[in-house]
Amino acid sequence: MSGGPLRRLVRAFCLGTATVASVASIAVAAPASAAQMPHWGGDAHATPTTHATASPWGGPTHRIRPVYTPPPAPPAPTPPPVVGAPVAGGCAKNGIKVSGTVSGEDGDYVNVMLGFDLQNSAHQVIGLNGCLNPSGYATYIHLNHCITAYGSTTDAPTGASYGDCTTLRGTKTWSVVLPGNAAYMYIEAYPKKESSAAKYGTTDESKYGMSYRRAVSVKLAGSRALKLPVVCGQGGHTGNLSGHGTVGGRAAAVTSVNAWSMAADSDQLSPILGMNTGQANLDGSYNVRNLVPGNYTLIATVGGVTKQVYNVPVRACGNTTYNFAF
Repeated sequence: MSGGPLRRLVRAFCLGTATVASVASIAVAAPASAAQMPHWGGDAHATPTTHATASPWGGPTHRIRPVYTPPPAPPAPTPPPVVGAPVAGGCAKNGIKVSGTVSGEDGDYVNVMLGFDLQNSAHQVIGLNGCLNPSGYATYIHLNHCITAYGSTTDAPTGASYGDCTTLRGTKTWSVVLPGNAAYMYIEAYPKKESSAAKYGTTDESKYGMSYRRAVSVKLAGSRALKLPVVCGQGGHTGNLSGHGTVGGRAAAVTSVNAWSMAADSDQLSPILGMNTGQANLDGSYNVRNLVPGNYTLIATVGGVTKQVYNVPVRACGNTTYNFAF
């Protein structure tokens, strides 16, 4: 697995539930004016505008999602079809089939793993059987495992001699059967390196970055679209976040760091919501790469204390610096 032990896909192997030792909130300065921030590239120093506590979310401490309250749901159209229960003997009687699409920002077929986190109508975390407090993702899908990390313009078999790659065609569609009591889902998309079988795979951001969908209503009919951003240097415009963590003014090891786009979740307005788990280092430095430009929630943990800040700007093909003081 590439990217070190903090790669968020670690959860696919360990499937453990961790807790945050303590949660802290911080005050932050007013935002920098437009004149202080570069319009393209270069370095910027972030001054986020708001703050909040962070909450653990169904996995290791490096997989902490921002506190989020979904807006009121619009009137529901015809719901998806009800099918057989996905897991016998579970906590839900019926299942709901949900489908969508996934591709690169450039429209190419991509080798991608989709991880699904589920909530019931009370926003409690549930598993694929509809029961509370699952460990790891409720379910996952690995598509196009034969395609390289650089994508493919065609669905034709790659011709690779391993596994089923001599005959397997590419796809841009996915579907899952969720428990009947599922109300909301988070979908996270990871670009992968080619492999002989569709199981987790090795995350590879040579051309594409990660993306996600936030608190999508399961009962809304129609397809859910995901797109992986093309990274800067490959024709895209992704940027980076970096900085240091300190305790009492001294450098302290950052044990986890991740960033989540704050853009509205919309197929039409915001088809790509960036996210990534960064490289956290013992010397107190961190780096989160390949994020779609926009404002982010940034979460870091130092010495068992987790802090979350909002409105950290990511600039196209640039780097924004934010330092955490614990």
